[in-house]
Amino acid sequence: MNVIWVKSYKSLLVFYSAAFLAFICLDPGIINWLKSLQYDLNEGQYPLVRILALLVSSAIVATPIMMPNVKARLVYMLGLAALSILGLSFRYINGQFTHWEAMLIINEVGFVGAAITEFISIIALATALTVAVLGTLYWLRPQLSLPFRLSPSIASATLLLPWLLPALYLMVANGGYLMTHFALPMKVASSLAYVAQKPLYQGERRAVLPSGSEPASRYHVMLIVDESIRGDLLSINGGPLSTTPYLSALFHQQNTGGELNWHNYGVVNATANCSATSNLLLRTGVTAQRLPLETDALFKQPNIFQYAKTAGYHSIYMDAQVKGRRLNNFFTQHEINRIDEYWVMRNRHDLPEHLLDQKMAEDIGQLLANAQGPQFYYINKSGTHFPYDVTFPAENYPLSTTKKDTYVQALNWSVDEFFKVLIPALSQAKLPVVVIYTSDHGQGLGEQGNHSTHCLPKAVPVEQALVPLLMISVGDDEQGSIIRPFKQQAGVYSQYQVFPTLLTLLGYSLSPEEHGIDLSQSWNQPKREFLSGDISGRGQLYKNSFNWPSQQISTMPAR
Repeated sequence: MNVIWVKSYKSLLVFYSAAFLAFICLDPGIINWLKSLQYDLNEGQYPLVRILALLVSSAIVATPIMMPNVKARLVYMLGLAALSILGLSFRYINGQFTHWEAMLIINEVGFVGAAITEFISIIALATALTVAVLGTLYWLRPQLSLPFRLSPSIASATLLLPWLLPALYLMVANGGYLMTHFALPMKVASSLAYVAQKPLYQGERRAVLPSGSEPASRYHVMLIVDESIRGDLLSINGGPLSTTPYLSALFHQQNTGGELNWHNYGVVNATANCSATSNLLLRTGVTAQRLPLETDALFKQPNIFQYAKTAGYHSIYMDAQVKGRRLNNFFTQHEINRIDEYWVMRNRHDLPEHLLDQKMAEDIGQLLANAQGPQFYYINKSGTHFPYDVTFPAENYPLSTTKKDTYVQALNWSVDEFFKVLIPALSQAKLPVVVIYTSDHGQGLGEQGNHSTHCLPKAVPVEQALVPLLMISVGDDEQGSIIRPFKQQAGVYSQYQVFPTLLTLLGYSLSPEEHGIDLSQSWNQPKREFLSGDISGRGQLYKNSFNWPSQQISTMPAR
């Protein structure tokens, strides 16, 4: 006697066929799927694996919809809906759901609320389609017959057993290739499990050898990494609107009686188009040329805080993005433990979003005024991360009618109004202060009809990589002797020059082969590029040519 059987095998065939077609329509869409089959044939490959992976995974996903236990069936349907909405939303925003999107969910969980607010219309569409597809499958589900000795609860649990097959696959998979062909709910669940079971290295970084550095004594060094600042929209870089009148007024003065000197490198390419990735590259100095073959260097070689401490600097990391004990931007607890002072601004100050950065500027001034020796600062600003309308005081600006207008107002507040507070704060220091200011990435505002603002893995609009780069010294002499050796060639350099420049400022002798060139050396690189996709070595990494201001960009997989 069978344990469970179906009253009508014809209805079962209809149900499984409908599930197969439904999950194709959800992801990647019937036209895209047919194109992918045609691509396989054109490449001389038979698309059997692609078809079987979707066929089997669709059956595994659909089978528990027949659970005889009503409560279990509804709970399962809610879980399927959540996975489908998540995956479909990412497909509309990023064009895919892969290991990269799974890593974004795990690493950027603190921005979930902001992402829901920003993409609510896309999430609503994904929800409507998911409800329609799963509702149809629920309506088509066959009726099961059970022997009297088998309870509905046990029968329901039995129908979940096929989910062990993808779990077994994850245990032996090398790269998780088949996951890209799974039915959408299983693809999302498997990708999240795959990334979670392959955690990044969390141990100690290698130590910095003391040789090659001079004792620190002359000045403070500060790296400010803003959030989502698009360099070409700043008026100091020729932007179309007056976003930085304060900085423009300062910079058009040749000097201010020895108080401020500056270099503006204009619009340069970010190291990558995603916050965590670009910050990791900025603090480790790993160049694009070393990836993906030397991924371990990102997590094991010394970071900038170690170099600063070895050179005799008191290190301070200030983060205005996170709250509680959550670490940001691929930081590990070992790294945090090696920093002299770790300031989580949202834990220290209960303030509206738009006041966090300005309060941080005031705190920096107090720290500098009390400093007994040279200090190194790494600053992660709150910046203009979406939703933009909470990142500036609305009462200070006219009502905006477009997304771009709102973003431009956020730029003015986050950059110009921030520096209005920061520059006087820096003047409180007993030693000169050298500041390098940039952003983690640019910001897409619907260019090329793309919903993604940043973190797009491939076919990336150049706007996601356009960032500012400034070097400012406050309290330097009239000739700006500290920053004078650094050249000012706007639109030539790259954000990859930030790390070697910091090493030079900290007193180290550079090895161009290991660290690249700094901003004092002539540009000798054949091209500029930025990274997108999975930098961790678990998924596909892309290298994107950066040809600004021609706005031509090409994307190709990293080799």
